[in-house]
Amino acid sequence: MTAPGHDLLFLALTFSILMSSSYALGRIHQWHKHGHEQDEEYRRGYDRASLAILSLMNQHGPAGTRQRATGMPVAGGPGPRLRGRHARNRVRT
Repeated sequence: MTAPGHDLLFLALTFSILMSSSYALGRIHQWHKHGHEQDEEYRRGYDRASLAILSLMNQHGPAGTRQRATGMPVAGGPGPRLRGRHARNRVRT
C-alpha cells in the first residue's frame, strides 16, 4: 500500500530533474556556440589586421628608403647621382 502523496512527490522530483537537465544542456550549448563564434571572430580580426599591416608595408616601401615623387623631374634639377657609394651612370676610368 502506498501513500497518496507519493505520486505527486515523484512527479515534482521528475519535473525538477528534467528542468535542471534542460537548463544545464542549454548553458553548455550556449557556451559552445559562444566559443565557436569567438574563435571565428578572432580569425576574421587576425586576417583583417594582417591585410592592414601588409598594405601599410606596401605603402611605405622597404625600411630606410624614402618614397620618390611620381611626377616629372624639374628642369635644371639634380641629375643622376655621380658621387657616392651607389652612384648611377658613374664614369669609370
